[in-house]
Amino acid sequence: ELCQGVVADGRPIPSPRTVSMRPARCRAILGIEIADDEIERLLTGLGLAPRRTDDRFECTVPPRRLDLEREADLIEEIARTHGLERLPVAETIHIRAVAPRPTDQALNAIRTELVGLGFHETITHTLVGREAAAPFVPHGRRPLEVDDERAAAEPVLRPSVLPSLLRVAAHNHDLGTTSVRLFETASTFDQGEDGHHEARRLGFLVDPPADLDSRDATELGQAAFGIARTSVDRLAARLGVRQVTVEPTDAAGLAPAAAVIFDGDRVGVIGLVSEHARARHGIERPIAAAELELAPGGLAAAMNGWPRDTAARDLAAFPAIERDLTVIVPESVVWRDLESASVAAEPPLLETVEFVTVFRGGRLPADRKAVTLRLRFRAADRTLRHEEVDPGVAMVTSALEALGGEIRR
Repeated sequence: ELCQGVVADGRPIPSPRTVSMRPARCRAILGIEIADDEIERLLTGLGLAPRRTDDRFECTVPPRRLDLEREADLIEEIARTHGLERLPVAETIHIRAVAPRPTDQALNAIRTELVGLGFHETITHTLVGREAAAPFVPHGRRPLEVDDERAAAEPVLRPSVLPSLLRVAAHNHDLGTTSVRLFETASTFDQGEDGHHEARRLGFLVDPPADLDSRDATELGQAAFGIARTSVDRLAARLGVRQVTVEPTDAAGLAPAAAVIFDGDRVGVIGLVSEHARARHGIERPIAAAELELAPGGLAAAMNGWPRDTAARDLAAFPAIERDLTVIVPESVVWRDLESASVAAEPPLLETVEFVTVFRGGRLPADRKAVTLRLRFRAADRTLRHEEVDPGVAMVTSALEALGGEIRR
């Protein structure tokens, strides 16, 4: 005997959805003339209860039809029920060649530049484990996970490209490769109160040079960071960036870290991978890393304007004179301060100010460092004599001493 009531299990049955379809769009997609009345008849036969409103049909999709979510799905149903054999098949396909987009050309130029610097490109999976992702989740954000049993071991959509690169680097180390340079362009994900955020990023890792025979972690880290910073400068020059600066900051997974600023806009971060993040992958030596945003912000404007306008100019006809200065300054003084002070002194015939090296330790106090910079002087109409650049060197020396620096004689 049939009992009264209903027994239900699982999730509640969803409410019917409403999906609209334009008959004109249907005819354009299928390439055949099919009357509105015939379309209405077919939709009615599918149990979609179509209603005519202006230039479209509003269809009520029953819960059992989970495959019908948008207009294209309804057009596919019309093609199937009307008869796929009635659809025309073109004998030829017309193809129009389209020039590569500026962003694609710029990205190829970035890849070429990095390969020329000794980097290898990787292609890794978007999903990573919770422990690998945790150090790289930005402050105030949360990791974004997929709800799929097949990804139970690695359910997190990576918040940074660096966890994937660290895994590849650790694998190469285990196989005996002592120094690797890796890069990858990929999407990254995280979420917060404003919803989830997706960005396209370029990340790269740099080991200390293989020929550097040292056990000092500070020296190894500085060597690796120097290569990473040089790589950032080379990419900036390739993209036509006029000024590159780095400013100390906090960045997830990096310690110490700095913000990378191109022409006044922050585009990413650079630094040494934190000991905590390295330990998760069994990497003992310091390793440098950088991550630059490609889209929607970051380098997007420079890449959209690729290729940059360039102008040719004559090479210098006369040789330059270079002078190196070593100045001992407090740790709080950054390279930008030294460079700006040297240029602001306005020494005559000064062409460039270049960073050479920095030294810490030895007889220097713990809170001071020795920075060596190179001054290049050149005249456009003659070969300079050394006594001509001495006043300019003295002007730069005075400017550096005004910053609290001590010139090492």
